[in-house]
Amino acid sequence: MKNKLKIKGDEERMASWVERLIRKEFISDYELKSDYKGVKYLIKVSSPMSPEKITECYVSVDCPEETKPLKELVDEIDEYSDFLWHATIYISDDKKTLNKQIELCHKWAKEDIDSLPDKIKEAEAKIKKIQGIIQGLKKFRK
Repeated sequence: MKNKLKIKGDEERMASWVERLIRKEFISDYELKSDYKGVKYLIKVSSPMSPEKITECYVSVDCPEETKPLKELVDEIDEYSDFLWHATIYISDDKKTLNKQIELCHKWAKEDIDSLPDKIKEAEAKIKKIQGIIQGLKKFRK
């Protein structure tokens, strides 16, 4: 499975965030492993390494090692999936408290996990479509 950078939504802000992470301007301060319906996920609190920007903390959802196989499967179904990969850095709200950001990340993670039955249906629909394509191609085989 390929490791791809997928940008959706506010592309400029996301690209800036990714660039800052690559330049290591943020440091992960705190990491909490949570479990919802048997699926583990991480909530990470990160802050800028620069002391004058300390108010720019953000919170993100990520996958621990034991959940990466599940994420890879979901990513195979939907190549633009952001399953268990979200961050509050995109939200432009000066009043977002750290607790609200953490709550929001838990909400996003739970929504992702709750979407798994839909992902199964999506995979089944793709299989059915591919089977139809195969049958159509076989008609032209000599």
